[in-house]
Amino acid sequence: MITPKIDTRIRNTPAFRTPSMKEPVYTFSANGSPLGGMNELFINLPAGDGKNIRLTAEDMDMANLSRLDKKAFDNIKLLSSRLEKLCKTLK
Repeated sequence: MITPKIDTRIRNTPAFRTPSMKEPVYTFSANGSPLGGMNELFINLPAGDGKNIRLTAEDMDMANLSRLDKKAFDNIKLLSSRLEKLCKTLK
């Protein structure tokens, strides 16, 4: 298995690109195998220091979220606000 080298001195190298609307997204392991268990709801949450945290619906309890930093909490609040507005338009 090949471990990718990451230059931590480069701060703003984009690691992810936001897929366009209705674009299919496939998740694969480092060796190219499709990942199992991909039928559950999850979000990729930008956190501080260029980190990206993947949260599943099962992770949404306070015991697991207590390790998140302020930027991650701010992003959760922003997502919550936008989802609330979206849900109101669907009623």
